[in-house]
Amino acid sequence: MKESDAIDKIARYLSGELPEREQEDLLRWANESAENRSLWEDAQRLWELSEQYEAPPYEADLTQAWDQVESRLDPAAEAPARPTRRIVLYRRLSGIAAALLIGLLVVWWLRAPQPSPAGPVAAATLVQTEPGEVRELRLPDSSRVWLNGNSQLRYDPAFEPRRVELVGEAYFDIARMEDHPFEITSGEAKTVVLGTAFNVRAYPTEDKVEVTVDRGKVALVEAEQPQVAVVLSAGKTGSYDKVEKSLVEAVSPKTNAASWKNRELVYEGTPLSEVIESLERYFGVQIEVANPALLNCRLDGDYPQPQLDKILEALAFSVDLRIRREANRYLVDGPGCD
Repeated sequence: MKESDAIDKIARYLSGELPEREQEDLLRWANESAENRSLWEDAQRLWELSEQYEAPPYEADLTQAWDQVESRLDPAAEAPARPTRRIVLYRRLSGIAAALLIGLLVVWWLRAPQPSPAGPVAAATLVQTEPGEVRELRLPDSSRVWLNGNSQLRYDPAFEPRRVELVGEAYFDIARMEDHPFEITSGEAKTVVLGTAFNVRAYPTEDKVEVTVDRGKVALVEAEQPQVAVVLSAGKTGSYDKVEKSLVEAVSPKTNAASWKNRELVYEGTPLSEVIESLERYFGVQIEVANPALLNCRLDGDYPQPQLDKILEALAFSVDLRIRREANRYLVDGPGCD
């Protein structure tokens, strides 16, 4: 059974709309593998949470709304009447076993009205890096952040809710707190997580905000329309296009997204087009290719503490390139690859 079909059937089963003849097939599918069981359990968990909340037509702050899940689950609180409801799958993301839970939490819980903050507001903490500087810091919740050069990270010292504003690029290793999501605002895009490790690139001069996930799952959300989101699992890359104002999951991940932090470039049959992009980002140079057929060439190699000249020499040797330097620009030519 395709995962998208399974999600539909689970939603119909939990809402009492799945015909009895299909229920046995669904239960059999749920026990076929650990992955199926995980999706089944996540869906049940979300359904139980949703019984305590009927979403009004109200747009509210993402993290504050999600933070209130804990208070909604307080057994001492008065339980509202059970609403008539059905799980609505707004993004059917095949290949992500727990996308139902994360995706629906992004949409479901952020619509509740939130109380306005009271009392004085503490001055924000601002961390900045110079061009070429990489700085590591630990946030109040014990999450770790590596801030790339020419970047800024701003947050409330109280760190309640767990929210930061990023300008530039950073790698995050987030401390897991089940009922307190971690939110990163990067201009018109937001990244929402529970506990995971990922890279965010959001320089103001670039047309995209890019998120690459190393571990766990991340929801990349359009700031003004939180119902618009993509859910990214480990090894996936997603981006928000500032010009088109659209979210998209990349066909192939950025294997060297965090090379600036690891100080290593790794290529495994990587197309020259991606090699050049990674070199431009890592070294801050411009590389122009005269013959488009060169972009089909591929490179293998592991380059710890990479040096641009050595990598270009390896390229010139392995795929028969001619490389000429003009100021801060490199011109690449050659016969190309089939």
